[in-house]
Amino acid sequence: MPPPMISPHLSDLAARIVEVCSAHESLGGVPQNTLEVKLGAQNAQQKTELMTALNQLMQTGKVVMSTTHDRRLVFRVQSDEQAARLHGLDAADRLIYQEIEKSGAAGIASKDLRIRSSMQAGQLTKVLKTLETRRLVRKVKSVTAKNKILYMLADIEPGKEITGGAFYTDAQKFDHELVDQLQKIALRFIANKESATAKQACAASCDRLGLLTSTGRPQAPRVAPHTRFPLAGVRLS
Repeated sequence: MPPPMISPHLSDLAARIVEVCSAHESLGGVPQNTLEVKLGAQNAQQKTELMTALNQLMQTGKVVMSTTHDRRLVFRVQSDEQAARLHGLDAADRLIYQEIEKSGAAGIASKDLRIRSSMQAGQLTKVLKTLETRRLVRKVKSVTAKNKILYMLADIEPGKEITGGAFYTDAQKFDHELVDQLQKIALRFIANKESATAKQACAASCDRLGLLTSTGRPQAPRVAPHTRFPLAGVRLS
């Protein structure tokens, strides 16, 4: 079912609401009282018309209601693409989606979602299932707490605090083989140099295995967990 259209007689007011919300995007959204001031909604009828237009904008997904870090309710503009993705979600679904979105690559546990949303466990479980079924969010496990489930947006890659970074496999197990390869390459580097610092040996090993970025900093490996690298001619003595 396509999203409902905004009533023609409210289109001008709706456009002004979107304009004000867009102007406050860098602030995380605009509170209702600020909207009322900006749009000159002073009496009860004007405020009712404002809320009617806001509700219709939220039904189309053009504007969403969110919470700031200090738990104030604000209104934000949403792109057409995002509106299409989230079409059909109710207020509870959107609230949890927004909290997960805020967590970024760090993810967020269901316990924290309950606290931030003041939602009962049963309702939260239902919402999370809806979001997972829609492939909007996914759950991941942290290497630091195997029994802890974190939720993040489906298109976000988890941070190294969750995956363990370069020294953990895709299955989140410590990659002993990778460490062994690094050690052997470092020893070869040292054997072939008259003098070498630990930092130089580390950089050479990471570079050999593709673990360095363009800035020379270590990064997560882009190789299969059990890939073997040629060590012909390595002298370890």
